[in-house]
Amino acid sequence: MYRKLALIDSKRHAELKWKPPEEPHSFLKHDHFIPLGIHEVDAIASIAPVFFSNKPVSDIVMVTALTNGQNHFVDEQGCWVDDVVPLAVQAYPLHYQSKNPGFTDYAVLVDEQAPGLQKEQGRAILKKDGQLSKVLSTQFDALKSLIDHHKRKVDFLGALRRHELLEPRTIKLSSEDGPKITLNGLLVVNTDAFDALDAELRQQFDEKGWTGLIQRHVQSIKRLDVLYDMAAKNLSKTH
Repeated sequence: MYRKLALIDSKRHAELKWKPPEEPHSFLKHDHFIPLGIHEVDAIASIAPVFFSNKPVSDIVMVTALTNGQNHFVDEQGCWVDDVVPLAVQAYPLHYQSKNPGFTDYAVLVDEQAPGLQKEQGRAILKKDGQLSKVLSTQFDALKSLIDHHKRKVDFLGALRRHELLEPRTIKLSSEDGPKITLNGLLVVNTDAFDALDAELRQQFDEKGWTGLIQRHVQSIKRLDVLYDMAAKNLSKTH
């Protein structure tokens, strides 16, 4: 998704301009995982499988295809095909990183090789004082939403790891007349291990809204069949 992230710099990016690309989501064409904010799991789980990943870092991800290098949510015109759009996609070309271990301060990054960023045409992304201009205000609003909930996501992922609730899962899908597809690199919640937690821990998960998130994740796994049908249709087009 990101090609060359760099911290926003008033000198380095003084001449950088934004001109919305004709294919607004072409940068996602080859991304079959998209990182999610913890507060958008409900919405995304209604359209796609939601899993966990530990590469390159532990995260919550939307699965957009069953094959590496594909994305069934971006059409041939480079446009996102669903009304529900992940916040990381809405925030592009902006991203963020924590400045400290306590996740109380963040720095804004920009993908310097994003389609739409250039020095020749468009509107400047920075004001004279080095702050972001209004040209990327919509993207920054989405970014801020992710930042505001980042600490909660870190706490949730930390609890899943601490209580050993995540396990690797190899996904294998096939049909009588369709392709055989294997998807690796994903983690799922071990529901047996979760059910075996003591009452006090279960109450903590309930109070923090984590039990509901786990339920949504488990329910969304069924949507792998939808992705399989999409993959089969795409394969039939090439034959």
